[in-house]
Amino acid sequence: MVGGEHDEEGEEVEKWVRESYAPHLSLMYSDLPEEEVQLKLNEVDSEISQVQQANPESLSTRGGEIWLVPTYRPIEEWQPIAKREIPYGVEWEWQT
Repeated sequence: MVGGEHDEEGEEVEKWVRESYAPHLSLMYSDLPEEEVQLKLNEVDSEISQVQQANPESLSTRGGEIWLVPTYRPIEEWQPIAKREIPYGVEWEWQT
């Protein structure tokens, strides 16, 4: 915003955020046995189901935190290199 008015680039960014931006999280544990990965997936699915059953009308939440963690080392050595708080005023939707 320049002088109280949106510039062209800012308008394009806002349009992209409204219409196209769909953040997601993807991890691949390539050094783990397939059985261990499947057990972890089942555990996460179970936790998600419990939350959804406890809050059936809630498909979104507010606030939170995003961590950036390089995953090229063994899991035991994973450490966040950056964290960003999501303000409580920002609402985001569960995508499961």
